[in-house]
Amino acid sequence: MDSGSSTSNSVPASPKKLAYLSYMGATLRSSLSEIEADMAINRLESVSDYEQWRQLVEKKNEWHTDRFLLHPQLFAAEFEVYYHSELPEILSNYVRSQAPTAAELLTPSNIRITMESLSSENSSWWRSPRRQSLFLAELLEKRSTLLQSPSPLASLRDGLHHFMASMAAHLRSWWSKGSGGPREV
Repeated sequence: MDSGSSTSNSVPASPKKLAYLSYMGATLRSSLSEIEADMAINRLESVSDYEQWRQLVEKKNEWHTDRFLLHPQLFAAEFEVYYHSELPEILSNYVRSQAPTAAELLTPSNIRITMESLSSENSSWWRSPRRQSLFLAELLEKRSTLLQSPSPLASLRDGLHHFMASMAAHLRSWWSKGSGGPREV
């Protein structure tokens, strides 16, 4: 008997795999090994026709967001990645495809402001099947405010100009008091 296979066969399935299998409608025993869970997922995702495949894809897409609500602690790290990286990219792509003239509004800051605004109205807006159209509507509604906001580069440039003007004033003051400024020979 190979001790490696019996050891790996007795490793319990991860809570994430069990949550996925349960969500997808699999009947689970009280104890399931990692290998058994993998085999169950493979069986579940082996479809024989287009309609079954379409239903599977739809259910997996729903799982992608439902898991955060059903198991918030279990998928907390994945939610952070989704909300701060994947979702802004999905929303940006949608805006570019539906309203190309609004693409100028798609700065990281404006995306964050728009997402925060939606969250203040409805904390689970991101779960809605209409999340992309909700985001676009909110972005367009905020267009005038967002366009008035200075870009980070403009703010940096303004800050640098202010600093340089302040330094020049200090140097002029220092030189005018005879504090070691340039001397005529």
